[in-house]
Amino acid sequence: MFFLKKYLTRNKIAETNPTWGCAYTGNAQKMQYTASSYAENYYHDMEKLLNQNAEYTPIEDKDIFPEKRTFLTHSESLTEEKYFWKGTDFIHKIFNRLAFVQSGKTQHYIMYMFVLLIILILLTIFRII
Repeated sequence: MFFLKKYLTRNKIAETNPTWGCAYTGNAQKMQYTASSYAENYYHDMEKLLNQNAEYTPIEDKDIFPEKRTFLTHSESLTEEKYFWKGTDFIHKIFNRLAFVQSGKTQHYIMYMFVLLIILILLTIFRII
């Protein structure tokens, strides 16, 4: 595959384009549309079902020159909230208790591998695994 591609593209010039070159002609990336803004036309009657939270300060009619404002929305998945997170809380608690293992020192990680190797050897000797 590599050689075929190399052969077919031997006379072509490789071009690079900006990552955000998705037909957006504005000057600020933060002003681009998000998936929520595209989906807004379809879910406007289902806010309660989708559990969408919006944080913003509305612009009053009397505000000729409104102050700088932010608009933030976040949709929480009901299935993720009710089934996934409740089912994984136990595992999450275990990993939180084992967080001390992540010391960032190479010697500790080598020691953990050594201990794991000894445990695996013992389990093999006693025919547990």
